Amino acid sequence: MSEAHIRLLSTKTRCPACEAARVPAHDLATFSATTAEFECSAAFCVSNDAIIVSVPCPARSLLAAKLMTIGAGGS
Repeated sequence: MSEAHIRLLSTKTRCPACEAARVPAHDLATFSATTAEFECSAAFCVSNDAIIVSVPCPARSLLAAKLMTIGAGGS
């Protein structure tokens, strides 16, 4: 794992998609350094020298659904 990726992820205090607060880690220090979970239920982790989404932020999906509804002529 890249130390730079771990450092960046460990500094995130808010969800990068919706700004929900970070949930305090409840596992081992290594796990908390490589995984970030947020109140919105989104989770990101470091894997193979990349930061990946392990659980997508639902806020963006809710917005997408609303925009598709509006685009289809709904309200």
